Amino acid sequence: MAPTKREHARSQVQALVKIGKSVRDIARLLKMSPTTVLKWKNQTDGPVSDAKRSGRPSKVSPQTKRKIREWMKDKVGVGTRAVAKRLNFSECYRSINKNISHMTISRHCRSLDWGRRSYVARIKPMLSEKNISDRIKFCERLLKEGYTEDAPAARILRAHILFTDESLVELHSIPNRQNARIRKADPSSIKPTQVPKFGVKIMVAGGISRYGKT
Repeated sequence: MAPTKREHARSQVQALVKIGKSVRDIARLLKMSPTTVLKWKNQTDGPVSDAKRSGRPSKVSPQTKRKIREWMKDKVGVGTRAVAKRLNFSECYRSINKNISHMTISRHCRSLDWGRRSYVARIKPMLSEKNISDRIKFCERLLKEGYTEDAPAARILRAHILFTDESLVELHSIPNRQNARIRKADPSSIKPTQVPKFGVKIMVAGGISRYGKT
């Protein structure tokens, strides 16, 4: 790694001190403060690189790290803003007049293995005992009657199976207020979206088989 400008100047001071140059002569030659030259003069045999500094103390103390892990790890719907608000209003933070931002918490979470990414939980339909029993009986019937065999008669049987599904469709859905935005000079001229007091929904069902759809 190439030496920094400060390290290069310090090495020059050390070299000039060794050949017997005075502090004022070195300051005049290198165009720096005599105080700096005098300070570096006593470090002739020392390293030219700067000592490692401790830096700014972190706002995320071990106690804060423990609370962030307790409130966020494996929890659903808990964001950094909510945790920052909870910490800032806690008795511990208010007693020492401490404040932490949600970005600080976000940077801390990204440094951990469990906080690098957030995932959306999958949705799985709830099946009752009757649903599970009916599905098992249906599969047993297909196996018993030869629907799963690799034969012409089995292919004809499978062709007569009708797969159906249904879905609710809301006719007058409420628009998303975050995405349905309008840019206008006069906001009073924006017409409101009228929706019925009680939502109107219809059930749409469909079926599909080898011979078509219905």
